[in-house]
Amino acid sequence: SNESNLILTAGTGDTTFTGAVEGAAGVSRLGDISINSATAVSFSSTLFANGFTQSAGSGTTTLTGASNLDGNVSISATAIGVVGNMTTLNGGAVVISSTGGNNGITGNISADGAVSLSATGGVINLDGDITTTADAITLSSMRYRDWETDRKSTRLNSSHLKLSRMP
Repeated sequence: SNESNLILTAGTGDTTFTGAVEGAAGVSRLGDISINSATAVSFSSTLFANGFTQSAGSGTTTLTGASNLDGNVSISATAIGVVGNMTTLNGGAVVISSTGGNNGITGNISADGAVSLSATGGVINLDGDITTTADAITLSSMRYRDWETDRKSTRLNSSHLKLSRMP
């Protein structure tokens, strides 16, 4: 394959992808995407890459379209929104860590590895389903949206499930 990696450092600037990032799933993937720093990061369409890592974000990171990654996803930002469905392959784990804000996971996450969602100082609003291949699902937050009051149905499908509330 002839996949190219993309490494971005925006500092206090924003990073916005306004169209599809690479071609159809499994046909023409971008290599690994690494965002070292940015305020806001936005994918307004589909994302097809080997992996995605955002090591620092002082604003909101939003994935609006479907994401299909051939490996791991690791996102660290103040607030995170996963609107489109996210799929990882080949043992790809999903680690989403936010330091505050309202984190909306409305798309489904289907991971071939473990899934960890954490919000230190924020809330996790989980409207999508999470499915793994018998790997752990870990949710850790100061607050969770009240699913019973909202009358929402969310499925967590894993043989290992851990929910914890941060002090």
